[in-house]
Amino acid sequence: MEMFSADILSLTSEAAVMVQHGKITYANPAALNIAGANCVGQSPASVFGEEICGTQASSFVADVPINGTNCIVRVSKHDYGDLIFFTPGSKCLSILNEPFMCTMRNCLMLIEFSADQLRQIAEDRGDEESLSRVRIISQNYYRMSRLIGNASFVMNFEAGTMPCAIAPVNISKICRDILEMTKVFAPLPKIYTSLCDESGDIVINADRDLIKKLIFNLLSNCLLHAEGCTKINLSLYNLPESVIISVSDDGKGIEKDDLITVFERYRYNFNLSVMGKGAGLGLTVVRRIAQLHKGTLLFESRPNQGTSVRVSLSKNLSPRVCLHSPSTEDDVCAADMLEGLSDCLSAQYFSEKYMD
Repeated sequence: MEMFSADILSLTSEAAVMVQHGKITYANPAALNIAGANCVGQSPASVFGEEICGTQASSFVADVPINGTNCIVRVSKHDYGDLIFFTPGSKCLSILNEPFMCTMRNCLMLIEFSADQLRQIAEDRGDEESLSRVRIISQNYYRMSRLIGNASFVMNFEAGTMPCAIAPVNISKICRDILEMTKVFAPLPKIYTSLCDESGDIVINADRDLIKKLIFNLLSNCLLHAEGCTKINLSLYNLPESVIISVSDDGKGIEKDDLITVFERYRYNFNLSVMGKGAGLGLTVVRRIAQLHKGTLLFESRPNQGTSVRVSLSKNLSPRVCLHSPSTEDDVCAADMLEGLSDCLSAQYFSEKYMD
């Protein structure tokens, strides 16, 4: 069976290794080029990391740095051993450039201004039908704002120009605030949290705006794509060297063959029937934020059992900027919610009552 599997792996152009009895027993040429010529005989944890190799799922996909190159890693476990495939992450589309983003932001400003004017006129006239139309405009303003923000983030990350303002951040408080805010938007599935730590709130050096963006993208991904989801669990785990943010659902899960494209859905599996479910940039953004925080992303999904996404954030980052009191800056406001979950909420929430 070992020779049979090695023969198959030697034929694929994708980097692949076979793991048996806790050691890498075979690596094809593409794998040797990325992981190093001496990877055979090593423990998989030394190449792919402890968090990846400690996962018990029979198959999963993750974003992992290998010899300084971030790769999309797929793991498939079998009776005779584990097969690990990995591919360097791809770059963003060339159409994403600063003039394009600037034009889009200017259009958004005009849409927001016009919507505010129309809302005032409709309110003065008591025209509820027009107000309902304005709410739809406002919702799509927030949807576009989120999309442009995610696309701009990916563009700047790939260009190496994404600023990362590292400072102390109370991640526990951000999660609590998001939970409290979701209670205002009742139609959402119930979101549970497991945030307690014996030593109190979890505070690490991170970029607070990016942490908020990460959590909202994870929640939005659940709400949009977890078919049959009735509850979501948002959890924090405080480890010696890292903090794990986990978002899991009880939806129908994803088939094994579709896992390879989940990180870059905006490139693959484009389907006109699901255009209303976002551009698919969410997990790509989450991957990049994890990388900026020297962490990893692991995506596990089981058909008819649900999906779990775990993001690790390193505790070893040094502050780079001096900011004001984190007690106020860590707050999550309604505008964060309206933009972060704009693809998931109904138009009724995009009124003066919630936007104020």
